[in-house]
Amino acid sequence: MIRIEITSVRDDGDLQLISGRTQAGEEIEDAVRIQGHGLTTHPPVGAIGIVVFLYGRRDMPSCIGIEDPSLRVKNQQAGGATLYDHKGNALRLSGDGGSALVSEAGNTVVGAKAGQTRVGGDGSGSYVRVLTESGPSSTVFARL
Repeated sequence: MIRIEITSVRDDGDLQLISGRTQAGEEIEDAVRIQGHGLTTHPPVGAIGIVVFLYGRRDMPSCIGIEDPSLRVKNQQAGGATLYDHKGNALRLSGDGGSALVSEAGNTVVGAKAGQTRVGGDGSGSYVRVLTESGPSSTVFARL
């Protein structure tokens, strides 16, 4: 296993291929990036990952565990998870049963917790019930 800094990503074929430079200065080209089913990402240049050589063969590199430390969401609650991009947009699932969709400007666009959905703001301050065809909603609130 070797640490690698990503220099390029080819994302146009059946497999995503990563190229980069190891800490020792070795150039790795077209390492197959292993990703879980149902989720794919395109890591930015400069992200850090691990290269594993299958069967110990240098001609069979695979890349795992890639992230850009400068973009990683920090100070999450235990049990929480965040899906984020390089612009700061994020979908946060907190360990306390809440969730939030956050824009790149850091604004909470939609938040949900304890059976309520809040549109706009950070969950604090004044919110009003959203008016529906059936009248004021008992679960959806919008920021004033």
